[in-house]
Amino acid sequence: MRTTVSLDNDIERTLRETALRTHRPFKRVLNEMLRSAIAAASPAGTKQAKRFTVKARDMGLLPGIDPIGFSKLADDLEAAAFLDSTKRLKAHIAATNKRKK
Repeated sequence: MRTTVSLDNDIERTLRETALRTHRPFKRVLNEMLRSAIAAASPAGTKQAKRFTVKARDMGLLPGIDPIGFSKLADDLEAAAFLDSTKRLKAHIAATNKRKK
């Protein structure tokens, strides 16, 4: 199929240099480069990742213990630590400002 394509100067120069260096026609070099770029960009041309499976294990928790509660507890402890450090920082800033006056 014939078509007209406008190439940037650097792309044309690279294609022509490759054609000269490899002793292949310009058209062949252009088509090969386009094919390799399309194959690299398409999902079909990429290697599929190995399927990941989760191996479930018994946590050994006693009945009635909700593991989701552990996450909430961790969040609560983190929030409390943040508030504590914020209060200490504010107190330090206030003390520093008092000394400057």
